[in-house]
Amino acid sequence: MCGIAGIISLDDTAVRAGLPRLTGALRHRGPDDTGVEFTRLGTFHLGLGHTRLSILDLSARGHQPMVHPGTGDRLIFNGEIYNHAALRKELEGLGAQFLGHGDSEVLLHALVQWGRACLPRLQGMFAFAFHDVHGQRLLLARDSIGIKPLYLAELPAGGLVFASEVRAILETGLVPRRVDARGVAGMLAYGAVQRPTTIFRGITDVGPGQLQVVSVKDESLRHSRETFWRPPPVRHDLTMSATVSRYVGNIQSSGCRARVAPTWAASCP
Repeated sequence: MCGIAGIISLDDTAVRAGLPRLTGALRHRGPDDTGVEFTRLGTFHLGLGHTRLSILDLSARGHQPMVHPGTGDRLIFNGEIYNHAALRKELEGLGAQFLGHGDSEVLLHALVQWGRACLPRLQGMFAFAFHDVHGQRLLLARDSIGIKPLYLAELPAGGLVFASEVRAILETGLVPRRVDARGVAGMLAYGAVQRPTTIFRGITDVGPGQLQVVSVKDESLRHSRETFWRPPPVRHDLTMSATVSRYVGNIQSSGCRARVAPTWAASCP
């Protein structure tokens, strides 16, 4: 399952004190390993944390935050990239050298090689934060239908905190515990909180198929959000058998796992 978390703040003390609380609250998501790293994002201090559930690569080479050996870019990732084998083969053809055999390392190299252009090519479920060192920005992204969670809150002093769970954000003490009436109304009306709100005021989520870019300009954080995936248009002319043959065949040829359902396969780029 894994858990990802991070804090951006002008206050280094807040980052160093808050990040262990974030990862501690996410320990149940990743009992096999915990990693934290402190660095800079322009004039801001940046802390990245990860709790790991080892699945594809059980060795220490899957430790996160994962750092690219050539650029120093950093990745924290929760999820699974189903077509990682096909992407790995393509990246090796472009000169990428891999130390392990997990999909996290493939995602890191894909982001370094192609940047945000790699997002529509990912088949799977994911939430990640990628620190682009040269570009001095942080990319926060979530899979196309929002299987993996990613919540964030802006801090009063202009910073940002994000995590896989709302309660982890609250554990930092940087965000007040104030109930959001809109979140409660959504829960009572529909049986679930309606995004982008949560039960707590000021805490929202990164939407399904969305990328949020966080950068620094004039000693302040700048946010921009874009959608990298939308549902494909409805095809009324396709029969069920033709749909299964077309989309499942595409997934199998790309290295995606055969267990993926045809309904999900239709959403693959």
